[in-house]
Amino acid sequence: MTVTRFGVLKRVFYDSSISERDCRDHISAQIARISILYEDLRIELFGMDDENNYEDLDRLGKPYRTVYFLRRSFATALELCKSIAELNGSKNFRLLRSSFKADELQHWTNAVVALRATKDRVNLFRNNSGGHIDVGACSHAIENLNERQVGKLEIRMNVERTESEVLLEYAGDLVAGVIFAGRPRPDADEELRQMLRDTGELMAEIFQHAMVCINLIVGSYLFPRFGH
Repeated sequence: MTVTRFGVLKRVFYDSSISERDCRDHISAQIARISILYEDLRIELFGMDDENNYEDLDRLGKPYRTVYFLRRSFATALELCKSIAELNGSKNFRLLRSSFKADELQHWTNAVVALRATKDRVNLFRNNSGGHIDVGACSHAIENLNERQVGKLEIRMNVERTESEVLLEYAGDLVAGVIFAGRPRPDADEELRQMLRDTGELMAEIFQHAMVCINLIVGSYLFPRFGH
């Protein structure tokens, strides 16, 4: 069964009594941020699944697409965990939280504690997998390219040669260099697959805990505001 409601978003989220200066601590702004990050993480989880097929996203092959969403998921997960923690500590959220039933409050508390506990693991995965691409990381990857490593650059043109599309397929080799940071790579493909599996499991764990929080936020705050 699916239940759908529609609401005028200004009425759902806007509170005229709150000044722009106080907006950061206002529950609606915090819930809006969590909503965006939650759906971002959902997309990234689908994107890093190499069993899914997305023709337009796989122009450079599935490995590049899956690694891209893997790298993006770290920042989203950290922001999502931080946002839920900030909402939990907000004085404006205390009144809403006091309306939770005993079992709901326990579920909320368990999820917040579990999300906080993932921070170090997310940072470790992020540091080990090129979660942040900077000039230094790229310079290091270039220095460790071997003399036989061949990259591919492709330009696709229509028959009239009036339109073209450039595919920088060598970017995948450079990303691999950033991820493995000059380490010996006798089984790089298997290491990458294991990294995807481990990261996918961690992100799925974070998403499940966040889902508990989202369900409680929707039931206690958003659903009534979305009308009938």
